[in-house]
Amino acid sequence: MAAKLKDREVSVDGIVQAISPSPVPMETQSLSRKREPTVLSNLICLPDPNTCKHKLSIKLVCVSPKSVEFESTSAKSYEVFRKFQMIIHKELEEKCGYEQFIQFCVDSPLQPEPAPPEIGIQYGSYHQQYWIDDKLLMVGVLDIIPKGVLCNYLFYDPEFRFLAPGVFSALYEIMQTQE
Repeated sequence: MAAKLKDREVSVDGIVQAISPSPVPMETQSLSRKREPTVLSNLICLPDPNTCKHKLSIKLVCVSPKSVEFESTSAKSYEVFRKFQMIIHKELEEKCGYEQFIQFCVDSPLQPEPAPPEIGIQYGSYHQQYWIDDKLLMVGVLDIIPKGVLCNYLFYDPEFRFLAPGVFSALYEIMQTQE
């Protein structure tokens, strides 16, 4: 993890193509040719946010200890969690309370500790929030540790299921680790 982990703003246009590129026509494929390793950052094209209709913002929010950013966005995160659990996992509403959200997605036994300056943040537990314009799309529950990034859970607004949020977040987190 040589590059600093930071908040990013990109456009939404092109994300669907980035995570599900069109297949290479069979006539242009060569079975005898050795494939070059895929560079993940080449698969996730992040267009200039200034030229697109919608903007994707990716924010890394510390949850242990609870940061000001977490406190100011926790109600929106909880609402997305509740919708996800009820619609995707068919949980009953009474099993999707705020206490369950805190216990399952916020409380962490991992203690924050200093990381090298080039990381730009401390090791610990975070929520990686993906916003489209001012709407929270999804939240990855992450632990950032010396050897990489662990995604413990992901929940998303079911309205955005068509964007394949799990695929995008997984690729983005791998790309972060490679940086």
